[in-house]
Amino acid sequence: MGHGNLRAAIKSYNGQSLSNDEKREFALLTENSVNCGFWGISLGLAYPPGIFSDESELAILFKLAHEKNIPITVHMRNEGDTVEESVDEMLELAQQYGTQLQISHLKAYGSKNWGKIKRIIEKIDFCREQKKLDVCFDRYPYTAFNTDLDFILPQEIFDGGHAHALSKLREPSFRAMLAKQLAVQYTLDDASNIVISSIRSDKQGLVGKRLTDIFSPDDPNFWHSVVALIDEVEFEAEATFVLMHEYNLPIIFAHPCAIVASDSSVRPYNDSGNPHPRTYGTFPRFLEMVLRHNLMPVEEAVYKITGLPAKKFGLEDRGIIKEHYYADLVLWNPHTIADMSSYENSKIKPQGIYAVWVNGHMVYKEGNVFKELSGKLLLKHQRGAD
Repeated sequence: MGHGNLRAAIKSYNGQSLSNDEKREFALLTENSVNCGFWGISLGLAYPPGIFSDESELAILFKLAHEKNIPITVHMRNEGDTVEESVDEMLELAQQYGTQLQISHLKAYGSKNWGKIKRIIEKIDFCREQKKLDVCFDRYPYTAFNTDLDFILPQEIFDGGHAHALSKLREPSFRAMLAKQLAVQYTLDDASNIVISSIRSDKQGLVGKRLTDIFSPDDPNFWHSVVALIDEVEFEAEATFVLMHEYNLPIIFAHPCAIVASDSSVRPYNDSGNPHPRTYGTFPRFLEMVLRHNLMPVEEAVYKITGLPAKKFGLEDRGIIKEHYYADLVLWNPHTIADMSSYENSKIKPQGIYAVWVNGHMVYKEGNVFKELSGKLLLKHQRGAD
């Protein structure tokens, strides 16, 4: 269940803290929503309206999650320069309320932050071992993340909503200030690693291009032009940010509580944009990585994709191959499994997957997708989720 939807229902995109009356309304709405069968509460604290949440508001969620025995999953406030402080914020709340915590797509982007991953994992281990907290994290096997291009802007501009943010962006003095901030926060090397993945239909020719392909890096108004593009498409642009380092991936995945997750929405192969390759290749890429570099036993790798997340979220009768469990199965070849997608051309099917079964029914075999709809809506507290 998304925290942003709950907050927006009470406060819209207003950046003020919730009043006492609004907190009571927020708490009631959250509890009623959880009781509908949600498996957890998801926070997006780097984005509006989640960025406007203070500790007292988050405390309502952490306390309720503990009472309902469901985890909090969190996209933290910052995964760059203040990533450690963002981890501390979540660990402190989890400790205070005894809440299960899942840190989404654990990362530290920006070259000066790459070395922070080991310290972050040490913090997590301390809380797990010394404070007995149920804290896990997940990650995808890529060195890039994907989000709205306007992620580079201070998200506080969305205080008041989309239309208000756009009007602010069109103020010459404010735009000039943003351009100066971006020139300090991001290097031109960073800009060369930001690739447009989706954009408004009248700008489709920019899909797959780096910011330094679109605007000359020699132009002193480079970042001003980037802000102008965001304004022109009225925030309708997504980008892939290749700002992480490969050497952190084995460190993250080797941890016993690391779950493999794509962090992607479902996108068809005829998608008009160029989505992050994780959309189509996360699990084949991880298995290929494990087998090529002998990172861990293949059984452990499969468990990180299946049984461990099922256990974390309390999905009964799923996640492992066992009598009386639901047969959600993938038949794959360890000699040929491979992610074929790339940042430049992501919509390529992986190799090495022979067949797929959902709830015991074959839904895919050798390139053919069957029309039988054998999936089920999974609701918490309904055994078998029929």
